[in-house]
Amino acid sequence: MSPVVFGILIFSMMYTRLCTNDSNIDGVDYFEAGQYERAMDSFNDYLILNPHDTKTLYNRGRCFEILGKTEEAIEDYYNVIDRDPDNIKALISCTQALYKSERYESAVRIGEMAVLTDQENYLAHYYYARANHKYGDLVKALAGYNAAIELNPEFGLAYFQRGSLMLTIGYPPFACYDLKTARNLNVEGAEEALEMYCNN
Repeated sequence: MSPVVFGILIFSMMYTRLCTNDSNIDGVDYFEAGQYERAMDSFNDYLILNPHDTKTLYNRGRCFEILGKTEEAIEDYYNVIDRDPDNIKALISCTQALYKSERYESAVRIGEMAVLTDQENYLAHYYYARANHKYGDLVKALAGYNAAIELNPEFGLAYFQRGSLMLTIGYPPFACYDLKTARNLNVEGAEEALEMYCNN
């Protein structure tokens, strides 16, 4: 077989594979199995011919984030949001990633978009609150934690963080109530916080 024919054959096989979405499906399977590098390779393959596919961009962003490549993850999330401003998963993930990278002002901005997009999403309220908490807007942070708890009364992390905020602003009885609730919901660190601040 001539090199030219062989090259055409290989290209045809790759093109067929990409066009039938196999690489995208394979990527999801690899991701769910914890094989993040292989998932990344599959998503990259698919994006060669479908560079604006928001689902694949989002999934690749998740891979980047798990692999510790936060800036690359943020870039993918921003690309998804640019093409689909109401994509709540990308908005929440982007808020989280910006928070992790200590870009709190940007996290607040994207977090607000998430809350406005889906006001019934407790995670949107929680991560918006976390961003505001770090950014120093304690009023908005408290409102966000309250909303998250109202939407999901079993979400222990919101109690824990609201308790932390209550300690900061000087309301220990409310803080201790929240920390006890967080402990009862098995939140890591809640027991230690109770012993430190609420056993006097």
